[in-house]
Order: sequence, then C-alpha cells, then structure tokens
Amino acid sequence: MENGDESSGDGYRGKGMIQLTGKDAYNHFTNVHNKNNSDDVQDFVANPDLLVSSEQYRIESAFVFWFTKTGKPNRNVKQFVKLKDLAKSGTVQEVTRLVNGGQNGYDDRKQRFNRLARLLGLDEE
Repeated sequence: MENGDESSGDGYRGKGMIQLTGKDAYNHFTNVHNKNNSDDVQDFVANPDLLVSSEQYRIESAFVFWFTKTGKPNRNVKQFVKLKDLAKSGTVQEVTRLVNGGQNGYDDRKQRFNRLARLLGLDEE
C-alpha cells in the first residue's frame, strides 16, 4: 500500500467516493486518468487532496478503482478476479474484502445491500 510514515501526514489516506487509500492506488489513478484525459494531466500522488476538492475526481477515482481493481476475494480462490466482475456474482462479504482488505463496515454494508435488493426485487444476502 505504501502509505509511508503515518505521523508524516503523507495524505494517502482514504479520499474520494470509494476512499482511495495508499500511494500505489493514487499512482494508479494518476496513470489511468492521464491516459484517458491528455487535456487534463494531473498528479494525484503529489496532490491527493484533489480527490476531496473536486467532485469530478472524487467520482472518477471510484470508477477507476471499481473497473480496474483485482484481487482474491477469499482464501479459497486461487486466481485474481476483477472487482467489477465479482460484484456481479460474488457476495457482499467478498466485495467488501476486495475493496478494503477486510470486513470493516461489513454489517452496515450488508444491511444497505439488502434494503436495495428488496427495492429492486433482487435476492437478499
């Protein structure tokens, strides 16, 4: 994750709609953003607070994370999966693990998912 010295206030703590965290994640977002927006080149590693001050970047960072994040949703899975694909067929618990590496906020997230599932006529978890 490459957060650096916590006491330094390095700025790579969660920002944006999905709470982008870690220098590596900010670097990845910088690369994807600049590749797709040559007329708006930014350095989010040097300026992480842009994900706070700009609604455009807050939203874009979440989309980039959602569509490019890969990982293993649980210990039994041998291969990496894309977050966007896991969200279609995985569980709230698996998606939570891939997004934040653990189960932080899982109970609240599951309740919110089930409330939306009822409204949309989907299966609850």
